[in-house]
Amino acid sequence: MKKNGLFIIPLQSKVTGSRYSSTWMSLAKENGWHVLLDATALGAKEMEILGLSLFDLDFLICSFFKVFVL
Repeated sequence: MKKNGLFIIPLQSKVTGSRYSSTWMSLAKENGWHVLLDATALGAKEMEILGLSLFDLDFLICSFFKVFVL
């Protein structure tokens, strides 16, 4: 399948705090797009709860500062 491009979605808006549906990621993958998830707004506990293995991601952006700093 030919890939169409890169679909970038933030998990949570840093401006409004609203969270976006994972349905967008599924639709992008079904239509041949690479998917990048921006999870930098999440802390260590939230990253653990998120269950990243459930998503079919090509790329992930996260903050190691938030993971290792208490």
